Amino acid sequence: TAFTVARNQELLSTILDLARNEDNLRLQSMGLGAINCLSRSYRAAPILRRSNVVEDVLWPFLAAAVDDRHELMVLTITCAIVNLSASQEDEQVFAQWAGSKAGMKCVGDLVHCLGLALNDGRWQNVSFSVHSVMYPLHNLLRTCPHADHVLLENNVVEHLDQLFRDAVHATRDMETLELGVKATRCLCRDAAAQVRMRKIDLVASLQRTFALLDPARGWRLQPEELIVARRIVAEAKEIISELFESVVTLWMGHHVRLGGASLLRLIDVDCLMMVSDLAFYQDRTDWNSDTSMLS
Repeated sequence: TAFTVARNQELLSTILDLARNEDNLRLQSMGLGAINCLSRSYRAAPILRRSNVVEDVLWPFLAAAVDDRHELMVLTITCAIVNLSASQEDEQVFAQWAGSKAGMKCVGDLVHCLGLALNDGRWQNVSFSVHSVMYPLHNLLRTCPHADHVLLENNVVEHLDQLFRDAVHATRDMETLELGVKATRCLCRDAAAQVRMRKIDLVASLQRTFALLDPARGWRLQPEELIVARRIVAEAKEIISELFESVVTLWMGHHVRLGGASLLRLIDVDCLMMVSDLAFYQDRTDWNSDTSMLS
């Protein structure tokens, strides 16, 4: 449907005209919302890029938005821009904006909306589907690592964990689950995110997802869904490996045989356990109280 709309030049022109309509905020919001919906279609997105919607419509609005009336539209536009970013130059321009005060607030709003979507909440009197938030969130993580700290401050790891935990009760949505594991894999590049994942036992939530995707124990998947399920499981296994390979490596250095030549064997095992706990399982905000025990 999105592709049909986008390739209809007359209909697409009408949508773009609505998005430019500064005299009627409601109509403008409808036009921008339609662009955001189209940007989530991999077939419609190239048509939007060729129409220069990002340069001619979306960025000018962001530059002009100055008050709280525009919060929802700024979030809508941000989602569309990150979905349509196709080149390194596009990504650099977006990353620069995401690092601004307005950009960081918008990134925080995006994570907040994910939490609301998972709990059937509303923001600015609008309900969001989990997929409509996860799609731009994954693209944001994929293209803008500088935003990781803002995402973490707004509890993105906890929301992703809930996405996996709630899968057993939610309507089966393989595409959203795949976006979730891909977004989580992107976050694994950040040591603080890994600490948070270990602390809340995100691995247990991923393992429950494995059970759902096992045709013998969980959902009865169609052949095309099985292909997606294999991708999800493979991605999730990589996440689990990244979360624990550094922990295992550290303790291998203290093993009698495996770490026979390691200097780690000179460290008392209780001290090494404390170092391991601080390095792999605790937020840095907890360090002040815990490191006092080392003195």
